[in-house]
Amino acid sequence: MWARATAERASARDAVVISTDRSLGPEGIGLANVLYNLQVTHHDAWRRLVNAFQSEFPYVTRIVFPPDPGGSRIAFAFEDARFPGRSIFASEMSEGMVALLGMLALTLDPDGSGTLALDEPDAHLHPSAIRTLLGIVQDVRRPRTVVLA
Repeated sequence: MWARATAERASARDAVVISTDRSLGPEGIGLANVLYNLQVTHHDAWRRLVNAFQSEFPYVTRIVFPPDPGGSRIAFAFEDARFPGRSIFASEMSEGMVALLGMLALTLDPDGSGTLALDEPDAHLHPSAIRTLLGIVQDVRRPRTVVLA
């Protein structure tokens, strides 16, 4: 389970040192940086990512990047309309939520080039999220090959 948070190894849910790194590592490592950089540098792609995410999870009002109390690290969370004033952190998100965020970020990254291969996205996503992802993949407006296995 690539999005599972464990004490034994790094996870896509982990807070990361803030950097300009836009690449998502194995098992989704660095997802907070990828999302943060997409928000800061590519406003249209970010808006599309948030709209797609909210179409699956309509109670999400916005995605935020709270700093780690230790400093120099950021995490990601979302604000939930059902619980005003509370952020739902990545460690509390379902595997499907984290997986969808990662796949959307990879697909929508305007700086992405080459081939993007997503192996068995249906193993992590609800069928309606698969349809949302396919809609985004089909609408990508740049020369990029996307392979869904």
